Amino acid sequence: MYIITLSRWESEAGKSEILLETLRAYVESLELDALSDMDVFVLKGHKADNLHVLYTLLAQPEEKVRSEDKVLKDVGYSGLQEQCLRQNLVKVPVANRRLKSWSGFLYRPDDISPRSFAVVAELEYKEGKRAEGEPFWEAIAKHAEANEAGTYSYLWSRDRELDHVLWSFERYESEEYLWKTHVEANELVQRSSKLQKDIRGATRHMWLECQCCLVQKKYYEAHAIRE
Repeated sequence: MYIITLSRWESEAGKSEILLETLRAYVESLELDALSDMDVFVLKGHKADNLHVLYTLLAQPEEKVRSEDKVLKDVGYSGLQEQCLRQNLVKVPVANRRLKSWSGFLYRPDDISPRSFAVVAELEYKEGKRAEGEPFWEAIAKHAEANEAGTYSYLWSRDRELDHVLWSFERYESEEYLWKTHVEANELVQRSSKLQKDIRGATRHMWLECQCCLVQKKYYEAHAIRE
C-alpha cells in the first residue's frame, strides 16, 4: 500500500493553463530524478464550476517511506508549492491531505490509460463508524479490479488526521463508464449505498480529468503518450 499526499491547487483567474503546464513540467522532471520512486497523477477540474482547480496525487510505497517530509523536500514538492504562490499562480496556499491507502489498486500495470475521467471522493462517517464501512469498499475494489476493465484506478485511503474520513481515487475510461458500468450495473455498489446510509455522513466528489501521470518512472500525457 501507499503513503499519499493529495494536494488541491486553486488557480488564479486566467492562470489555470499556466499552472497546469508548471505541474506537468514538474512531474516530467521526476522521471529523471534518481531520488524519486513516487507515482504521480495530475488532475484538472471537469465541471464548469471547478475548471480552475487542479489536484495532484503523489503515492510512494509504504515500505520505502522513511521520512515523508524529507521525501517531499528532496523532490522539490514543497518548493514548487511556494513558487506557485509567489508567482500568483494559485489564489491560496496549496491544501495538502496526508493519506494512507489500505485497499484497491492505484493503476493497472498493463493499461496505464492516462487519458481518463477521474474522481476524488471524501467520505465522512459518523463517530466510530469508519471501520464498519471499510469492508464494503474493499469488496467493491476487488470486484472492480477483477471485472471492470474500464476502471483504471480504484484506491481507498484513510485520512491520517481525521479518523472519521475515507478518501477514494478513481479513474475510468469515461464518465459514462463510471455511471453505467461501475455504479448502475454493480450490485455491490447499490447494496453498499443502502447498508451504509445510517453510518455515513457527508460525501464530497471532485469531478476531474487526468492530465498526465508518472508511473513506474515513466511519464505519460493524456493526449499523447510518449513511448
